[in-house]
Amino acid sequence: MADTAVGKNTDVIPFGAGTFNYGATIGTDGTLTSEGTVFGATKGGGKVSIKPNLVPLEFDCRNVKAVGDYVKAGEEATMEAPFTELLAADVAKYLIGTVTDKTTAKIVESSEVVADGHYIKGLAYIGRSASGKKMIVVFDNAICTSGIELEGKKAEQGAPTVTFECLAAAGTTEDKLPWHVIWPK
Repeated sequence: MADTAVGKNTDVIPFGAGTFNYGATIGTDGTLTSEGTVFGATKGGGKVSIKPNLVPLEFDCRNVKAVGDYVKAGEEATMEAPFTELLAADVAKYLIGTVTDKTTAKIVESSEVVADGHYIKGLAYIGRSASGKKMIVVFDNAICTSGIELEGKKAEQGAPTVTFECLAAAGTTEDKLPWHVIWPK
């Protein structure tokens, strides 16, 4: 839609819950080359938060803030999703644990260290606009920082909220996180 009047371009109005995937990849042209694998069904939607950490400069000569008075000192990026499907392998990522496959069940137990398998490559939120175009956010690297809390209630479906934090690559010297927002034209 070429019409950009306020409220008229449904291509840029987020609509619906979207999915949370792992293993998503982005091509050199900025397009999503693979959506990866869906973590599981969510209940109640999800949330993506990206915010710069801004430090205001202060001066004795004035009592107001002005353009140019802020310095970016890093940033934070998170995704939150209330998953109503909990697979053992995913729970192990959420809890920094391991999975043992037994005859009658899969057992998730605590791990002493954070291993490579606990990090999530290509964490993506894939939503849609009101017109059906994809709106995508990808974190190159992430880890679950919340663990899980499961609250069982009579006659209610459980959906523990899981929080993922975007991480820079190991050994990086940059002060920016590897996140990408792919917005429809």
